[in-house]
Amino acid sequence: MLLTSFLRLYSLLGLALLASADLRSDLTGKGFTVSFPGDSQYSSLSQAYNQRYTFQPAAIALPNSAQDVSTIITASAANNFEVVARSGGHSYIANGLGGQDNSVVVDLRNFKSISIDPATGNAVVGSGNRLGDIALALNNAGRAMSHGTCPYVGIGGHSGYGGYGFTSRMWGLTLDNVLSINVVTADGSIRTASSTSNSDLFWALRGAAGSFGITTSITFKTYPVPSSATIIGYNWDMSAVDAANALGAFQTYATSNNIPATFGPELTFTKGSAQGRVTFSLGGGFYGPVSQLDGILAPFMSQMPANPGGGRTTESYIASVGQLSGGLPLNTASGPDRRDTFYAKSLVTPQASPIGDAARKAFMTYLANDGFNANTAWFVQAELYGGSNSAINSVGADATSYAHRSSMFTFQFYANSFNSNLPYPAAGLGFVDGMVNALVANSPSGWDIGAYPNYVDDRLQNSQQLYFGAHYSRLHDLKNTYDPKGLFTFPTGIQGDFVPPPPTGTGVAIHPNGNTAKCLDVRAAVYANGTPVQIYDCNGTPAQKWVINRGTTSVRVSGTNFCLDAGSAPANGIGMKIWTCFDNLAAQTWNYNSNNMLALSVQGQCLDLTNGDLTNSNQVQTWQCAVGNGNQVWTT
Repeated sequence: MLLTSFLRLYSLLGLALLASADLRSDLTGKGFTVSFPGDSQYSSLSQAYNQRYTFQPAAIALPNSAQDVSTIITASAANNFEVVARSGGHSYIANGLGGQDNSVVVDLRNFKSISIDPATGNAVVGSGNRLGDIALALNNAGRAMSHGTCPYVGIGGHSGYGGYGFTSRMWGLTLDNVLSINVVTADGSIRTASSTSNSDLFWALRGAAGSFGITTSITFKTYPVPSSATIIGYNWDMSAVDAANALGAFQTYATSNNIPATFGPELTFTKGSAQGRVTFSLGGGFYGPVSQLDGILAPFMSQMPANPGGGRTTESYIASVGQLSGGLPLNTASGPDRRDTFYAKSLVTPQASPIGDAARKAFMTYLANDGFNANTAWFVQAELYGGSNSAINSVGADATSYAHRSSMFTFQFYANSFNSNLPYPAAGLGFVDGMVNALVANSPSGWDIGAYPNYVDDRLQNSQQLYFGAHYSRLHDLKNTYDPKGLFTFPTGIQGDFVPPPPTGTGVAIHPNGNTAKCLDVRAAVYANGTPVQIYDCNGTPAQKWVINRGTTSVRVSGTNFCLDAGSAPANGIGMKIWTCFDNLAAQTWNYNSNNMLALSVQGQCLDLTNGDLTNSNQVQTWQCAVGNGNQVWTT
């Protein structure tokens, strides 16, 4: 315990030194609050929503104006620090703290203004507002907009990457209702982006916002408050086979029964009453005349067992928003946010190729058995983005940089520790992976799937394609235009062509357990944050040359400034990647010992050949160190 505390203090002191005197002087006394490592506010300001992550930003600034944001960006760039925005701080992987150590965080909590044009109903919303406060302010003016259910989520990230709620089939995603954005770009310029001004930037900001600038306010189209809202919640305890059939029946129902846009349903799956069973739930919101609801539900409900649990409530629209808040207040000033300890993944499935029978059965069998015995709490949500009359899918495929305009479901797979606190069970990562694999592995090869950026996952392979699809190439080019030096860089963000200047060094090949035919390899020689590190046939290319020393060492790709990186929460089964090198970063500090094992300096985890598999493209991982384990022996 004392050793851990000492190492953490040492890390903080190191970061305090990294936050150079120039950066400190450039940000201090400018009329806004800024906190550096060791300052009194720093610990509370640097807390992540997901407690699996603990990052140490170089500085956390709380600007009051767009000009303040410009000052922060300019100073950070001049001192070679990357910059990230934090709106509500709910990034699943703490990208709002940089997603790594030593970033400068622009905390937007002071951007809380909301103004509503009485003539048009358009609302100008400061980027530091949270969803609950926005809902209350709009409701007071008789207006509403599409957004999610958690009242503490910040509007900046929510609208920057999607934004789904039960009204989205009626009104579109949150980002579909963005009319203009005030943003500060990497050169410090304060710009307005809209369909008529900086239109290419406007396109990029609606789907990949954080990679292109710091938004300070957003103008939204809003809608008259519905006259009523009916929230439904029905549940059945079912066998795995029956649950699989029910999922199939719902898919058919959603596309074949002309369900109105005013109905926004989702399915939720949770632990069943016994092994082999699943709790299958139908929830959602209906924003039309309640007299129509039974007829709308009948084609599906007639295929389900009679007398489900749950029911429905018809109430005012704003009361329904409160009902869906999970017990949190809509007025976020009235109480603190909750934190959690969890791992989540997402899967976007195509409407043109529904989930097949084999995949549904494998998925429900997995939930009914592995889910029953899991050492975490968990749920799976299947949010209906598609179906008949969906406003989400009516938007043109290339109208915004959000990539998924022909989807049926967006799944969220979520597992958290039972008390929401640390530690997170190591097996929880593999458990969630298994949920997704049960669907994907039992579906046709080439199934046109994606992933949802607001359920961001730093272990996701092929994330660029899954999050951004065919739009990634254009986003890459725009990154080179608006952020040519990669100032806004964080895990899963858009990468441009810029690569930091590499240090010098002579590289060597690293072999698994003396097998000189196989080498540690940077996948596809893509030198970018997050690229997986894998096993591959030795070929002498730069992607297999590493700078490594005995004892305490980084493991750097020769000729680059990218290092072997274990992420912020090393545990069994974490896939290895490369990341921009940082001195004294725990995730990149290894000990190459006399047993030829590469051990992380403080976490008790070692570089491990996943499943002992020498097949090309097998991503290596971390695993609990064990002397004599041949999968953890690496030779040069």
